[in-house]
Amino acid sequence: MKHSLPSMARLFICANLLLFNLNIVQGQSLANKETHKADQALRALSTIPAAVKSATRARSASTLQVLQHVKTMDGYVAIDAYSNEADGNVLLEQLQRLGLKNGTFHKRVVSGFFPIDRIEKLEGINNLNHASPAYTPQRKVGEVSSQGDVSLKADLAAAKYGVTGLGSKIGVISDSYGSIGGGVAAGVASGDLPADVQVLADVPGGTDEGRAMAEIIHDVAPGAKIAFHTSSPGQAAFANGILGLASAGCNIVVDDVIYLAEPMFQDGIIAQAVDEVAKRNVTYFSAAGNQARKSYQAPFKNTGLVIPGWGVAHDFGGGDTRQSISIPARSSIQLMVQWSDDFFSTSGGEGAKTDMDVLVYFNNTLFANSSQGNIGRDPWETIAISNTGASAVTIEIALVKFEGPDPQMIKWIDFGSAVPLEHITNSSTIYGHANAQGAIAVGAAAWFNTPQFNPSLSRPVINGFSSGGGTPVFISTTGQEAAFTNQRIRRKPELVGPDGGNTTFFGADTSLDPDTFPNFFGTSAAAPHVAAVAALMQEKQKGKMSPGAVLDKLISTAIDMDNPYSEGFSEGFDSSTGWGFVQADKAVEASSTKANQTLTFFDIPDRSILDPRVIRLEAYTTSNLPVEFMVLQGPATVSGDLLTITGRGVIRIKAMQWGNPEFNPAAEVIQEMVVKGVAQAITFSPLANITYGAGPIPLVATSSSGLPVQFRLVSGSGTITDNMLTVTGTGTLTVMATQQGNAVYEAATPITQSFTVSKATQTISFADIPDMMLTSTPIALEATATSGLPIHYTVLQGPATVSGNMLTLKGTGKVRIKAAQYGNGLYMGAPEVVQEFEVYQPLASLKTTTLAGVGPAGQGSFVQVGAYPNPFMDRTAIEFGASESGELVVEVWSPAGTLVNSLYKGPVTAGRAYSFEFDAAGRTSGVYICRFTFNGQTEYKRLVLVK
Repeated sequence: MKHSLPSMARLFICANLLLFNLNIVQGQSLANKETHKADQALRALSTIPAAVKSATRARSASTLQVLQHVKTMDGYVAIDAYSNEADGNVLLEQLQRLGLKNGTFHKRVVSGFFPIDRIEKLEGINNLNHASPAYTPQRKVGEVSSQGDVSLKADLAAAKYGVTGLGSKIGVISDSYGSIGGGVAAGVASGDLPADVQVLADVPGGTDEGRAMAEIIHDVAPGAKIAFHTSSPGQAAFANGILGLASAGCNIVVDDVIYLAEPMFQDGIIAQAVDEVAKRNVTYFSAAGNQARKSYQAPFKNTGLVIPGWGVAHDFGGGDTRQSISIPARSSIQLMVQWSDDFFSTSGGEGAKTDMDVLVYFNNTLFANSSQGNIGRDPWETIAISNTGASAVTIEIALVKFEGPDPQMIKWIDFGSAVPLEHITNSSTIYGHANAQGAIAVGAAAWFNTPQFNPSLSRPVINGFSSGGGTPVFISTTGQEAAFTNQRIRRKPELVGPDGGNTTFFGADTSLDPDTFPNFFGTSAAAPHVAAVAALMQEKQKGKMSPGAVLDKLISTAIDMDNPYSEGFSEGFDSSTGWGFVQADKAVEASSTKANQTLTFFDIPDRSILDPRVIRLEAYTTSNLPVEFMVLQGPATVSGDLLTITGRGVIRIKAMQWGNPEFNPAAEVIQEMVVKGVAQAITFSPLANITYGAGPIPLVATSSSGLPVQFRLVSGSGTITDNMLTVTGTGTLTVMATQQGNAVYEAATPITQSFTVSKATQTISFADIPDMMLTSTPIALEATATSGLPIHYTVLQGPATVSGNMLTLKGTGKVRIKAAQYGNGLYMGAPEVVQEFEVYQPLASLKTTTLAGVGPAGQGSFVQVGAYPNPFMDRTAIEFGASESGELVVEVWSPAGTLVNSLYKGPVTAGRAYSFEFDAAGRTSGVYICRFTFNGQTEYKRLVLVK
């Protein structure tokens, strides 16, 4: 349904063991996820009360309940633990000291039953990367039965060619073989089991489905030997079981188990074990699964819309951030969600680069979530919810990216019974080891839907629940991700076999057959039927048939079937029925002829020379014969399947496979790739706008290659020397950073930056000019400017002239001088600065006489002042005398109270009379005041100007 992204409180689900009360509590934001070595489900187990742990179901008033699909047994939980080291032996010993039972390791993965009450101690193991429950799907039991050997025509093959499977040893991998007391002995006593089944490893508490598979094998190929190895308690046990059965002499192995956490887009450790035994001439069959096409797969589409606290939501289509899914009454949904990132458990490399979460909404409210911290670990989330009510319930799921880059692909598979209501893709559900190149995946058809039991049918009809293929594998086992292409999709399933055959104990009886024996159905029953046919074929060839030859004969003699998901009849291979339904009689008959082999040479994408320089060439043949590679052109060498790139250019590689006595030669296939230099990116430190004159600017740039960066001035005024830019003008400057390539690196894409150089602001400092005596010697004016440009001087007032910076005084009085500086192309005009000072009459120019009538201080008049004539018309003489020496200032002020003239400023001598002349030319009539300031005392004399 179409949804916006609401802002709401974050909810967590406390998911108890198996099916328990739903506890919803308001929690804190996951903005910073806590990183624990034990995942969410394991830590939840350690907090459940003991009384609840012993129960399988707790009371609940809620219709929807969280289902925790975790395998537990007597206080222990099956775990997969992942070592930080390539070899998990050290981690195995550390876990065993903490109580791990049935422990085993394969590469870096350790599996076993771990005590629930010690889960918190996992956090203290430095060698542990992380640990999770060994998630396995719930077994799905069908509703029909079949008579497998008859529908396969295995009975006809045995009668016509006298084959019983003699000489072959078939290994069975399932949950358990002898957990049910007395079951094995009863099967041997009834003749449904051979007495010499070799049990390499078994665990208690299972359903003994492996024994039911052995009964089917014994029915179809009674002469074949049988061995068993449990798939429990985790992926390491499964992988070791495959290798153990091969080492025990099994030339055929069949399984019916999948671990949910097996990679979808990468070959995990179980798939790698399958490929390994296939190269050792073991024919491997795997049940395709019973999930039909209950899967959603699409490229991750970033909506750009953030669910607060969770991350960016995936767009299911048209901007819809949620997908509506119906859970039928008394059913469940059990989702495994993965995205195309590297599995740490597979490669031991960087692990997942992206952290995705799954949100579940009910009644438009966040109801549950799966939110492990995935970065550096494995890219999957899983969640299971049960509907205990009497009617269907609709939930909505959102897939959100918490952090990291957008993944190339996302996918979920439902191991429950839910029904998507929108955004339906009907994608593949075969993944993991069943999708391995060395495995033969087997689908299922009901016995009554085969021509042997239904004469109205010309072809068998596939069961609706049989899983479909089409899952791409485009991440290498070392963690390199290739681009998705259709060539990365493996053709699965290869074949279809019957289900519903009778067993002595497994399943439930159906009214569709006349007996009362229980009937075993599902792809778990189909796979052992086909594996037993392979034993009949091997007897015909005295055990010399390779896995590829077995597959070729089974394919070439199978009855073509229709794909129910496509219109019209789909001839040949299709992803639901493979190449068709197995015909044992024809396959045994064809076993004496040479097999055809096909050669698939996987795309080699263009790459840079260091990404990496040594790559593994991938080719697949139906015969599993060795493939030879040859470099036809280009800078590269090949050794085995390793290609070493020695330079840049076009490389052409040929894959070849020759026949042997049982195979026709395969065609040669040529791949072409382009090796480019490594792209280098330049980071150019930003250049800020500057003002002219700021000095040389350092240019700083780095490259991802570490090669030196060169700089070039594209436009503007400036020079560059040794990565230092000197500007020589204003305006816009553009600088380019470039970097040349070499044998490894391509030339970098140049980066340019532009910035503006503005005119500089200039300031003037004009040195003070003190008051002074009139002098005929020119005075040097002192002013400086920040720009260094020339300074111009102007006389604004007073008897003076200026030439350059030299001032000549022409008389006494106030003088005002302006210092100014003008701008040019680089500088803005400076402000004007004005200095004021007074010019006084020098002492040498005064008329002096002996002063009479003035005695020492305190005896007669202290000072004597006068003026003559007064009143006056043009000029008047002003006199001054004092009884003591001192400093004298003589000024004339106008009737308006302004200073008119400064007649004198300087020393005088006691007993002397001084005469000053006041020239009033050009002045208006009125009373002028002559002020005498002498040794801190002031005297005034009125001067009357008459015009």
